[in-house]
Amino acid sequence: MNYPKKIGLTGSIASGKSTVAKLLRARGYAVLDADGVARAVTEQPQTLLEIAQTFGPQYVTAGRLERGLLAQHVFADPNELSKLNAIVHPKVRTEMHRLEREATSEVVFQDIPLLFESALAYIFDHIWVVDAPILERLER
Repeated sequence: MNYPKKIGLTGSIASGKSTVAKLLRARGYAVLDADGVARAVTEQPQTLLEIAQTFGPQYVTAGRLERGLLAQHVFADPNELSKLNAIVHPKVRTEMHRLEREATSEVVFQDIPLLFESALAYIFDHIWVVDAPILERLER
């Protein structure tokens, strides 16, 4: 079985990653969005259960994640953020891998904002870093 070439796409906030991803999709390439997959994963009942068991029931209301409340909690404490990442990241990687196998293009891009911070560079054949001058990024 031939696997597609894998290219990581990363960059800072407002660097133009979304524009590059849109252009790649318009040219027929598969572009997988890690943030979108993470959002979908955190809507799954099993993930919500694990989050409620780990952080408390106040973070899941009526089967929905209280994103703002959880973000406020985990971003205030690196240990809590690590716990959340331990729940979510393996599920995101599994889903990204599944989507990658289903892709029909010879090259698959994975848009991962925190690619280097997540120590994922090793899984890619190439990495594209999208950048823009800081003043331009602030204007966006």
